[in-house]
Amino acid sequence: METNENRRGLVITIRARLLIGFMSLSLPVIFLIIFLLPKVDDIVNLSEKIRSENLPEILDSQIYQTQDLLEHWAMTGDPHTKEHLTRLWRDINDVRNNWDQVMYSIGNKKLQEKWDKLQELYIPLYDVQAAILNAPRDPNNANNVETSRNKTREIENSMIDLILGSYSPGTGKRTGGLYMILAHEIERNTDKIHKSLNSLKKYAYGLLIFAILLTLIVPYATQQSIARPVDNAINIAERIAAGERNVDIQIRTADKLGKLLLSLKAMQEAIKGHEEILRQKEVESRELFEKLVNSSKKFRAHSSKVAAGDLRERLEIDKEDILQDLGKDLNSMTDGLASITKKISKVSNDIVTMVGTVLTSANEQAEGITSQASAINEISASLEEIDKSSKQTMAKAQALREVAKNTYEQGKLGTESVEQSIQGIKASEEKMKLIAQTILDLSNHTQQIGDITSVVNTLAQQSKMLALNASIEASKAGEAGKGFAAVATEVRNLAEQSEQSTVQVQKILEDIRRTTEKAVTVTEEGAKTLDLGIKLIEKAGNVIQALSKMINEASISSQHIEVAIRQEAVGIEQIVESMNEINRTTSTFSSSIKEMMAFIHNLDDIAKHLKDDVNFYKV
Repeated sequence: METNENRRGLVITIRARLLIGFMSLSLPVIFLIIFLLPKVDDIVNLSEKIRSENLPEILDSQIYQTQDLLEHWAMTGDPHTKEHLTRLWRDINDVRNNWDQVMYSIGNKKLQEKWDKLQELYIPLYDVQAAILNAPRDPNNANNVETSRNKTREIENSMIDLILGSYSPGTGKRTGGLYMILAHEIERNTDKIHKSLNSLKKYAYGLLIFAILLTLIVPYATQQSIARPVDNAINIAERIAAGERNVDIQIRTADKLGKLLLSLKAMQEAIKGHEEILRQKEVESRELFEKLVNSSKKFRAHSSKVAAGDLRERLEIDKEDILQDLGKDLNSMTDGLASITKKISKVSNDIVTMVGTVLTSANEQAEGITSQASAINEISASLEEIDKSSKQTMAKAQALREVAKNTYEQGKLGTESVEQSIQGIKASEEKMKLIAQTILDLSNHTQQIGDITSVVNTLAQQSKMLALNASIEASKAGEAGKGFAAVATEVRNLAEQSEQSTVQVQKILEDIRRTTEKAVTVTEEGAKTLDLGIKLIEKAGNVIQALSKMINEASISSQHIEVAIRQEAVGIEQIVESMNEINRTTSTFSSSIKEMMAFIHNLDDIAKHLKDDVNFYKV
C-alpha cells in the first residue's frame, strides 16, 4: 500500500501546541507586569516625595529649646547648661544637613528661597547665644533673663516666620511659611496618586477580564488540537486489532503522533506479511500434536501398570517416535524401581528382627533407671531437710548478730549521751558560776546605789533646811520677798519629794540585796548538786562502756558462728544441687529411654508396614 504523507500548510506539533497553550495562560501575568510596573514606580516615587516633604516640627521646637536653655542659664548660672546647649546645637546641625538635600530635591523655588533664608539665620542665632553664654554673668542683676531674651528675640521671630509663616491679624493665623508650602505640595502629589491609582484599577479590571477569557478559551482549544489526532490513532489501532488489514493511515506530521501512526502502518504491513507463515506453522503444529497424543496414551498405560505394582513389563519403543527418549527413561526407571524394591524387602526383614532385640534391652535398662531415680529422690529429700535445718540455724545466728549489733549501737549511743550530758552539766556549772558572779556584781552595784541615795537624801534635807531659812528671810523682807518666798516653798516641796523618793529607793535596794543573797546561796547549792551529778553520770558512762565492749565481743562471736553456718549451708546447698542435677540427668535419661522405646515401637511398626508395602510390588 502506498504511503500518504500529506503536508497541508503550517503543521504544529504536540509539544508546540502545549507550549503555546501554557504561554497563552501566562500572557495575562506578563501584560499585568508590563502595564502595572510603571504605575507602581510612579506611586513609589510620589510616596518618597511625600515622605521627603513631610518636614518634622522639630525645627521650631529646637529653636524654642535653645532659648529655654539660655534663659535657664541666665536665671541659675548652671554650668551644665552650656553642655546641654552644645549638644542641642549639634542635633540642630544634623537636622539641617539632612533636610538641606531634601529641600533642593523637591524642586520648588519658593520653598528653596525660604529654606536658604532660614539657613542664614541659624548662624547669627548661634553666635548671639554663644556670646551670651561666654559673657560674664552678674548674679545680682534681676534682668539677666530679659536681657538675653531681647538679644535673640528678633532672630527667633524671623526664623519662626519663615517656618510657620507671617502672622496675619485679620485671620489670626500664620501663612506663607515652610509648612504651608509643604502642605500644598503634599496635597498636589496626593491628587496625582489618586489619579494613578484609578488608572491602575482600570488596567487591572481589563487584564482580569482578558485573563479569564484566555483561561477558558486556550485550554479548550489546546485540548481539541491534541485530542483529535490521538483519537484518530486509537481508532486505527482498534480497527487493526479487530482484523482489518487495509486501513488507510495518513501521516501529516513528523512529531510523536506522526511516529505513532507510522508505527501502526508498519505493524499492519507486518501482520499481513506473516499471516501465511502463521497458517503453515499451524498445520505443522496440529500434526505434531497428534503424534504427541498417541505417544502419551501409550506411556500413560505403562505408568498405570507400574503404579498398580506390576514392575515386570517394559515399553516397546518405535524409533520414529518423537518421545523415544522418554520411553527409554521410563524403562530405566522401572528397572531401578524393581531393584530397589528387592533391596527394601530384604532390609525391612532385617529391621524387624533387630527392633525386637533392641526393644528387649531398652525395657531392662528402663527398669534399672527407675530404681536409681527412686534412690536419688530419697537422698535429695534427706539433704533438703538438712539444708532447711542449717538455714534455720543460720537465720537464728543472723538474728543474734543483729540483736548484738543493735545493742552495741545503742551502747555507743548511750556512751555518747553520757558524754554529752557531762558536757552539758559542765556548761551549766560554768553558767551557774557566771550567774553567781553576776548576782554578786549586782549586789555591789545596789550597795553603790544605796550610798548614792544616802547622799541624795542628805542633800534633800539640807535643801529643805535652806528653803526654810529662805522662807524666813523672805518673810522678813516683806512685800519684796514674796517672790523669793514662793521659790523657797517650791524648793522645800521638791526637797521633801526627793527625801521620800530616796527612802523608797533605799527600801527597794534593801529588797534587792536580800534577794541577791538568796540567789547566791541557791547558785552555790546548785553548783554542788551539779558536781555530784557529774560524778554519778561518769560512773554510769563507765558501766555503759564496759557493757558495750562485752556486747561487741558477743557480736563478733555471733558473726563467726554465722560465717561457719553459712559455709556449712553453702556446702549443703552444693550437695543438694548436685543431687538435683543427678536427679534431673536421670530423669532426662529416663525420658530419653522412654522416647527411644516409643521410637523403637514406631520403627517396628514402620518396618512391618514397609514390608507389607514392598510385598505389594511384583518383581
